[in-house]
Amino acid sequence: MEKFENENYISESILEIRFKPNPMLLDYRGTWAEILGEIFDLPHFKIDNNRVDIYGDESFLRVFVSYRIFVIVVKNC
Repeated sequence: MEKFENENYISESILEIRFKPNPMLLDYRGTWAEILGEIFDLPHFKIDNNRVDIYGDESFLRVFVSYRIFVIVVKNC
């Protein structure tokens, strides 16, 4: 497939891992935010009631974890 200079391409890859619900994860939301931020080199985080979002200044990489799911979203523009 040819790529033309005047066309824009956006791709998105999502890795989703589901596991048996573990409510203990909710007690360590701050720890998860710190550890995943260091692993993926992402400086910002948002902690909700049952979910932790970790992200960077650009929206190319986003990671979130909850008591039953772990997701990595990578966008390539």
